[in-house]
Amino acid sequence: MFRPKASRILCLIGFTVSLAVAGCSSGNDPQAAQRGRAGGGRGNWPGGGGEFGGMQQAVPVEVSTPFRSDLASYVFGNANIEALREVEVVARVNGLLERLSVEEGDQVKSGQVLAELDKREFTIAQAEARARLENAKSVYERNLRMLEQQLTSQELVDRAKYDFESAQAQLDRARLNLEYATITAPISGVLTQRLVERGGLIRTNTVLFHMADTETLLVRLFVPEKELGRVNLGDKARIETAIFPGENFTGEVEMISPVVDPATGTVKVTVRVTQGRERLKPGMFCSVYILIETLRDALVISRKALIPETESPEVFVVDDSSRAHRRRLTLGISQGDTVEVVRGVAEKERIVMIGQEGLNENTPVRVVSEGTDSIAAPDSLAGQRKQWPSESGQKGSWPRDGQPRQRSGSIPRPVQGQ
Repeated sequence: MFRPKASRILCLIGFTVSLAVAGCSSGNDPQAAQRGRAGGGRGNWPGGGGEFGGMQQAVPVEVSTPFRSDLASYVFGNANIEALREVEVVARVNGLLERLSVEEGDQVKSGQVLAELDKREFTIAQAEARARLENAKSVYERNLRMLEQQLTSQELVDRAKYDFESAQAQLDRARLNLEYATITAPISGVLTQRLVERGGLIRTNTVLFHMADTETLLVRLFVPEKELGRVNLGDKARIETAIFPGENFTGEVEMISPVVDPATGTVKVTVRVTQGRERLKPGMFCSVYILIETLRDALVISRKALIPETESPEVFVVDDSSRAHRRRLTLGISQGDTVEVVRGVAEKERIVMIGQEGLNENTPVRVVSEGTDSIAAPDSLAGQRKQWPSESGQKGSWPRDGQPRQRSGSIPRPVQGQ
């Protein structure tokens, strides 16, 4: 009746001895201990920290080295192109519009005839004023002779003089109205708009035409006051407009306002167009880049190398052992997709361009593409992100941790050679 109990005691002793022998073997094998620590201490399977933990898989990345380039720093602003002068041509007298001599878009010179009103009434008024003047002149001269003979009083002579001068003024007014019936250009420029039709009744101060002096085109920008110290008279500017994509026009800073707008904290800067006046038109919306600084042979990287959503600019640098390390940068001026690196990386260091999402400090990486130009580096890994072929030949997705997703229910296989 005691045999079953004795058997259980013997089995317990044997199991305890087995555990002790296994513990000693593991303690004497440093490589096994190292594998256990690398994989979370639970086996030889990749994806440490779980039941099948082991060596960490290398994350595929695309790298490039910083390169040297010339950079320019700009003050940027958007505005509409304006003509140096824009005027309205108005009627100075009433009358029927008898003749139109120009159309919209015509280039005209100062003093050129644009339109004419019916002049018959003005001609008649001028003739009446001339007749009154001649009569008043005759009366005045006769009174002067009579005064010399003491046949009239000084009062009558003064009245005759007044009538003569009034008649002279009326004749001058009649002549001026006749001149106003011929409408001329007040400036040299282009006729931008015609607002009347031939045969229409024109009233005094009616706007007939709009004109603009397009020999000089201006762009008035409002730049932040903190940039005021960097902008100077004579600074060169680049002008771009969506109407002519891919084309650049040039300008020059001509005026800087001496006051700051307290409501907006901006300063008005006027840029004069120096090249492209024949193609640019008043009213066009444009972007202006005022050149304020130029750097020669600066060390630059592409913006896409920067780790997103960080408090300060950082990149991942790949060392000789193919491991990624965070590196904080001090950046300078930027231009387009490039940015100057003042401090943080050397010229020949390898910087991760694509694949940062799956990296942490000291993460092993596998370089799938390496370039020397950060801008021109091929986006080969970006295509792998969209469609990554799984082991079964089906298309899978590339998760944010940089690791291929396993099919549901499958167990990762050990990484060969690690």
